[in-house]
Amino acid sequence: MINIITTFYISKYGSSLDNQRTDELCEAFKNNLNSNIIQKIHVFVDDADSLKKLNEIIATNKNSDKIVIIGIKKQPTYHDFFNYILEKLSNNICMIINSDIYLYSYSKSLLKLLNYNKYVFALTRYEYDMTHPLIDNYNGSHDCYIFNSKYLNNGIICENTNFRQNLLGIESRIIKSFTDLQFRIFNPCRQIKIVHLHKTNLRNYKDSDWIGLHKYGDNMFKKFFWYVPPSILYLNDNDGIIYSITNFNNINIILENKKYSWGNEDSFIKFLPDYKMDAFGSGEYKIIDHFTISAIFGNKKHIIKFNNNFTEFKSIRECDLCIVNGNLIIDNNYINKTYSWGDSYIKFLDNNKMDAFGEGHYKIIDKYTIIAYFGGKEHKIKFNENYTEFISERKNDLCIVNGYLLFNYNLFNKVYLWDNYHINFLDFNKIDYFEKGYYKIIDKFNVILYLENKEYNIKFKNNYTEFTDINTNKNGNLVYFIKYL
Repeated sequence: MINIITTFYISKYGSSLDNQRTDELCEAFKNNLNSNIIQKIHVFVDDADSLKKLNEIIATNKNSDKIVIIGIKKQPTYHDFFNYILEKLSNNICMIINSDIYLYSYSKSLLKLLNYNKYVFALTRYEYDMTHPLIDNYNGSHDCYIFNSKYLNNGIICENTNFRQNLLGIESRIIKSFTDLQFRIFNPCRQIKIVHLHKTNLRNYKDSDWIGLHKYGDNMFKKFFWYVPPSILYLNDNDGIIYSITNFNNINIILENKKYSWGNEDSFIKFLPDYKMDAFGSGEYKIIDHFTISAIFGNKKHIIKFNNNFTEFKSIRECDLCIVNGNLIIDNNYINKTYSWGDSYIKFLDNNKMDAFGEGHYKIIDKYTIIAYFGGKEHKIKFNENYTEFISERKNDLCIVNGYLLFNYNLFNKVYLWDNYHINFLDFNKIDYFEKGYYKIIDKFNVILYLENKEYNIKFKNNYTEFTDINTNKNGNLVYFIKYL
C-alpha cells in the first residue's frame, strides 16, 4: 500500500478558467482517493477556501477516511514533506506527487522491490488525454517520487530540498538529494503510470524561475546523474532489477544467445546476434515494443510476446492463429539429476519435464530458481550455487521442503576401505557404515560424510578409485563395486 504526500488548493489565477482548473485538481485528488493501492493521502491545504472545497470531498466520498490533513494555510517545501515522512510515516511506501497528478496504473512487482531495495521511482507523466510528449522527448521532467521511507534519514533535509513544488528544474535538486543518500533512481513511467490533469494549461511560472542545477535549456545535462530517462525495468523474482532499458529497440541485448523451448516438442528456438534466429533453420526477427517481437522462420510469421523477465513467451502464428508457448532454457546443472524430497525423490528431465510423484514440469525464473508443478501443487524451488541442494516453498500453504542432490552415479554402490572399515555408498545419500550414516555432495569430487555424529570432508580422485580425508590425510581405496543383475 502507498501513502501519498501532496498539497491541495483551489485555483485563484483571476482567470475565467479558475473553476475548471479547480475541478481538475479535485478530480485528480478523488482519483487517488478511490485507488485501491492508496492507503492514505496526507495533505497540506493552502488556505481556508481550499479547506472548504476539501471538506466537500470529505462529505461525499466513501473513502474520506483515507484523508489526513497535515496543516492549513501553508504551501509546503520538500523540507516539510520529508520532515513529515520521517516523523509520521517511517517504514512506509511513500509517494510525493504534485496536486494535479493521479496514479493511473501500477506494477505490483515493481512496488514490491521498494520493500527491500533503496530505490526511488522518479516518474515522468502522461497527459490527461494519455499522450506522453514528456516521455517521448524526455527533458528531465518528474512529477512523482516513490520510495520506502525506512531508507530515508535526516540527510534528505538539505539546501536542495528547501524549495516548494512546481518550480522549474526542482527535479534535479530532489534527485541529487536522494542520490546523495545512496538511493538508486529509476524512471519506470511506462510500468507505473501517472496522469497530469491540466487541460486548462493555467500556470503562474516562467522560464526565468529556473532553479535547476544545470543551465536552463542545456542539453548537456544528460551527462549529469539527475538525468533519469524513461526506462523499462526487467525483473528477476529474487534479485530485483536485472535490466533497465531506456530504448525498447535495445531488447535484442536481452534476447541475444538465449534459447527457448518451442511448445511440447523436443525443439527450440535461439536468438542470435544481428536480429537473426536459429529456429527450424535460419530465421530473423524485429522488435515491436518492449515485450513483443515479430519473427519469421519456417516460412511463417509469428508474433511473440514475452513476460516481464523474458523467461517465457506466447507465440501466435499469423496465418492460422496457432498458439505456441515457450520457456527459457538455461544451461543448468540440474538436468537429469535426482534430489531428495522428504523420504522420496524428484528428478529433473530434459525439456522442462520432471519425474516427481508422477509426471511434472517446471519453468525457469532465473539461474538458480524454478517454479515446479507436480502432485497438483506449485512449488518455488531455489538452488544453492553449485546445485547440490535446494529449498522449496509450496504455494498457498508455504510448506517448506529441503532437498539434496542424491547419489553421485560415480559413487553409487561402490565400497571403499577406509581406516580398516568398509564404507558402502547407497542411494538417497545414505552410507552403510555399521548400518548407518549419510553423505552430502559438495561438488563433483568433494563430499561430506556424517558418521557416528562426526563430520568428514573427503575428496575423490578423478576416477573415483581413491579418496582422501582432507583433515587427517587418511586415504580410502575402492574395494569393489556392487552390481545388481
